[in-house]
Amino acid sequence: MGFKENKCFFSLYSGQESREIILKSAFKDDFFDVFAGKIEYKEPLKATVKLGSKLYDVLYFDEGVNFVISEKLYQLLIDNKITGWKTYPVNIEGFIETYYGFQIIGRSGELIKPKEEGFYKGYRFDIGTWDGSDFFSPERTHLRFMTLKLKRLLEGNNITNIYIDNENCFYVRKCQSNQGLHSDLCLIIRHKLTLNCARLRSLKIC
Repeated sequence: MGFKENKCFFSLYSGQESREIILKSAFKDDFFDVFAGKIEYKEPLKATVKLGSKLYDVLYFDEGVNFVISEKLYQLLIDNKITGWKTYPVNIEGFIETYYGFQIIGRSGELIKPKEEGFYKGYRFDIGTWDGSDFFSPERTHLRFMTLKLKRLLEGNNITNIYIDNENCFYVRKCQSNQGLHSDLCLIIRHKLTLNCARLRSLKIC
């Protein structure tokens, strides 16, 4: 059975670095709407430090969804024409360093709940719904997905306080079982690049 790799995506998480600053959430709006770019701020959002003492390229709010990025990261994304994001102004009380509130506006369709029984690991969505952005989030989630291009850019420039799931690469591909099931385009986790379609079926992933 043929197997074709189309795209490779990665998940972005907090790096949870030592003494990282955690910002107190100051949003009057729904913070999921803020994350999704549905809310715009023309005046700087005033943020205060709740925990920690050390600045990194990425700092997170205490609600666990939203975050801010440094001037270094902001310029890196612009210079390399990274897509799927926008920012809003932020002032962090007690610091002169420039930070920007970060919003992910790249999208794919909603995640597809697997119909098969048994073990399942990973995510599925219709790849036709992905808008092609480097940063994107499936509808109705606050997951942070990125392209391989973006992963290499962040790692190559030593961006701090992020964790990119390098062990689990999401591969979009089409795989059809002998019973004609699961012929949809799907996003799955492959631990080894050599894992073939038969092996995936034995794990009930495909």
